[in-house]
Amino acid sequence: MECKGCRKVFRRVVNGLVNFILCVFGLFIFVALLWLFVFDFYRIPTSSMEPTIIPGDWVLVNKMSYGARFYSDFDFLDGVTEPRTWRMPGCSDVERNDIVVFNFPYDVSNDTLRMSLSKVYIKRCIATAGDTVSIDNGYYIVNGEQGLGSMSKQAELAAMDEAWEGIRYTLPFDSKFSWDAKNFGPLLVPKIGDTILLNRDNYLLYIKMIQYECSKEVTMAGGQIKIGEEQFTEYTFTKNWYFMVGDNVLNSIDGRHWGAVPEEFIIGKAVMLLYSEDEKAKLRDTRFF
Repeated sequence: MECKGCRKVFRRVVNGLVNFILCVFGLFIFVALLWLFVFDFYRIPTSSMEPTIIPGDWVLVNKMSYGARFYSDFDFLDGVTEPRTWRMPGCSDVERNDIVVFNFPYDVSNDTLRMSLSKVYIKRCIATAGDTVSIDNGYYIVNGEQGLGSMSKQAELAAMDEAWEGIRYTLPFDSKFSWDAKNFGPLLVPKIGDTILLNRDNYLLYIKMIQYECSKEVTMAGGQIKIGEEQFTEYTFTKNWYFMVGDNVLNSIDGRHWGAVPEEFIIGKAVMLLYSEDEKAKLRDTRFF
């Protein structure tokens, strides 16, 4: 009888332990699925999105907004291959004024557009695929209309004289354009199917985008432009691109300097401030949810 009682107790202990392990494993799988498909969170290290988001803020990112992103394979782990991705259907498209989290579009050097897996940025999308963006005396204009981003910060920029430096000079960093952070564009943000003429101006503006889409070198000589070894007079885009900027226009290196971001670089939409820490890791009692 004692042996039978011991076996029953032993079975109950084993069953309880197995159930506990299964519950923990199930919880781990559930959290992992939430992380992969639904949400993530990031700590903001810089002031580029002030006054909307400040350094030390932790923001919740909704991956379902635009559809969770997955890698098609893991060949990119060799450090040479570009990551290939696919995206689940999302709840919405990227819209103007969304605050978006994405992989920085340059990895090792600023010469070649490439997904940086180690650098995650958060900026405001002010122009979506197919829009035309410009800056007039510090104010963003998209498709002929103002009102996107931090208007107070844009007013500060508009009030400044020509003596300011910092983030003044912008793409394409060419004397013919003379674009800067106060006066910029117009620049077409390409969408799938948009066709441009391949002249010198568009070569300067879009060379990195075209090289990224084609995975070929783009060169210009004697007024002729080649993609790989073949000469082209026009180019039709195969991807959707988005123009991201920081609200703190006086202290943000953003789309004005490195151009648009392809859709596959986008991770999700920032939807909520969870909490915030100051420089001493102390919670800010005015910045919860």
